[in-house]
Amino acid sequence: MPLLLLLVAGPLCAASSIPRIDAPIVIDGDLSDAGWAHAQRVDHFIEYMQSNNGAAPVTTVARIAYDSANVYVAFESHDPHPAAVRAPFIDRDKVTDDQDWVEVLIDARDEHRAALGFRVNARGIQADSLSDDTTQNEDFSPDYFFESAAQLTPDGWSAELRIPLSTLRYPARDPQTWGVIFLRNYPRDFRYVMANVEIPKSSNCFVCHEEEFGGISGLPSGSHMTFAPYSSAQRVESRNLASRIQAEPLRGDSGGDLKWSPSTALTFDATLNPDFSQIESDVPNISANSRFAFDYPEKRPFFLEGGDLLTTPIRAVYTRAIESPAWGVRATGQSGATAYTALLASDRAGGTTILPGALSSGSITRPDRTLAGVGRLRRTIGQSFVGVLATIREGSGGHNRILGPDFAWKPNETDRLVAQLLLSDTTGSGSGHAMRIYAARDAKLYDLFANFKHSSDSFRADNGFVPQTGVQVFYAEAGWHFYPKTHVSYVRPYIGVERDTRTRDHGLVHDGVYPGIYYEGGKFASRGWITFHPADRDAVKVGEEIPVRRYSMIEFDWRAVPSRYLTSVTLHGTAGGKLDYTNANEGRGAALALTGAIRPADHLDLQLTMNREWLHLLDGTRVFAANIERLKATYTISARSLVRAIAQYDSCDQLVRSGGLTTSLLYGYRLNWQTVFYAGYGDERLLDESARLRRSGSTLFAKVSYAWQR
Repeated sequence: MPLLLLLVAGPLCAASSIPRIDAPIVIDGDLSDAGWAHAQRVDHFIEYMQSNNGAAPVTTVARIAYDSANVYVAFESHDPHPAAVRAPFIDRDKVTDDQDWVEVLIDARDEHRAALGFRVNARGIQADSLSDDTTQNEDFSPDYFFESAAQLTPDGWSAELRIPLSTLRYPARDPQTWGVIFLRNYPRDFRYVMANVEIPKSSNCFVCHEEEFGGISGLPSGSHMTFAPYSSAQRVESRNLASRIQAEPLRGDSGGDLKWSPSTALTFDATLNPDFSQIESDVPNISANSRFAFDYPEKRPFFLEGGDLLTTPIRAVYTRAIESPAWGVRATGQSGATAYTALLASDRAGGTTILPGALSSGSITRPDRTLAGVGRLRRTIGQSFVGVLATIREGSGGHNRILGPDFAWKPNETDRLVAQLLLSDTTGSGSGHAMRIYAARDAKLYDLFANFKHSSDSFRADNGFVPQTGVQVFYAEAGWHFYPKTHVSYVRPYIGVERDTRTRDHGLVHDGVYPGIYYEGGKFASRGWITFHPADRDAVKVGEEIPVRRYSMIEFDWRAVPSRYLTSVTLHGTAGGKLDYTNANEGRGAALALTGAIRPADHLDLQLTMNREWLHLLDGTRVFAANIERLKATYTISARSLVRAIAQYDSCDQLVRSGGLTTSLLYGYRLNWQTVFYAGYGDERLLDESARLRRSGSTLFAKVSYAWQR
């Protein structure tokens, strides 16, 4: 059979259907409503996390139906020990592996590539995500409108979800077939995850295993609109030039977001003077002795529609590069197998632009307002796709423009080939180019991966996150798969090899060989890996010289969910040889990040993060020592309201000592993710010349936003 026919061939028929119902369903966690009697019942679940598609340890029953406005999903989660159900009150999107939860993934386009995830824990708390096989990532940044409720029962717990059809993005055809995966997380001494389909550990995709449900017809194609205006006020105190704390006048602000879907295949977004004060602060990184810029996840609502479209092999779109938009407009849609998005935003002056390089990156502060634009087109062909990306950044001080194609070819569930080529034009730098191509095979007993990247010195992506250019990077890795019957469920020893050189003169940038081992499915839901770096080499620029230095170290990561009270422990870091990149000296040190989460009661969460990093030269001289301690306490009053306090202390000894202490207290009420009320207070203190904490300012703020839907 020709290869093209294999790629485009779809299923001949659907094994199951989603019934249309007329009887009412009340979302309260009680499954006695008459409508559920006519819903599609799914009671065959397979455990894939611990046993690699073995028998489920507990019984789960899912139901699904729809009417003219909503999709309804219900779960009956039976448990032989109902008192062991982990059912905390937590904030939205904090429904993680330590809790009992259920989830439905819906691929309304039936492309077997990406699906919206709607998750609920045993208290009815929501989390939502986008699972994308193209990036092999589950992104919890997006927020969708849906209702949920759950109840603890004598033999476990039950949950109900009502998902508006306006939340989904389905094609304009009748009848329709959707892909659906039902999931249940069951954390006890080990973590068990059950699904209605088999999900092999060796597969290079997740959504591709979805079960098809047909018989869906008569869906609305009319428009849906959400308008969410906001108003905020804040009072700031700061230390003036006379070293006195001075209060600024009370300041107010307003703006809003508009989302309009004239059809299920097209969505328009607009934002005016957007406010992101509801977003929790990023956990900071230690930047001492770091050569390249750090990135942070996107959490702002305006940029999240169709987020999977903006993910490409080269990270040429990083929406947090648009730091302070005054306004923005966007269109996202799909026509047949072709999906597209176009975004335009005005970014205020004062933002940061990364200046990439082969050995390090720098940055500049933009003095002028710029116009940022992104256009993306992608056509799906079976499990594969071809696409094109274009971006612009225009200002009075110059421009940066990018254009180029990309593709992903997935002939089966084992192999994939992905590539992208980009051309750039930048004021002052001229023309540049970058490319990336990688291939992977994920078989049952082994996996192979090879990656090649090439970029010119003059390539820049001002709307992206590409901190290193002017290099050629080759990396290859091979791993072997073992499935023990006891203690752990999966073990993968592996070895990687890397060599990076400068594009201009082929001089060494970095090379090394990396043997290691990974495991998952251990007791207390533990998983982890350790990689050895026996003989890494780095080129370091000092003045006009670029000497090469050798060092040895280990890199490791370990995570576990010990109990319903100690809900998470994570240890990540490196230790051994390190380089002083400023002076090209060899030394020894470590970078450690320890995070622990404690839940002493169902309403209270405590999270402690400790980062430590230090470097000593081989003669014992200290180059720097830095640390960050962060304590976050959240008391969730109900599914809609919470109180949160954060205290963070950071310090760095490098020539001089710097750092400070910031604290904040927040009350939040959230009817949904856009109808919110927040009020809070923040205080900042900095270390002075005597290493004492000195108050430098404070902020008192409030915000209210309401989402009008039609």
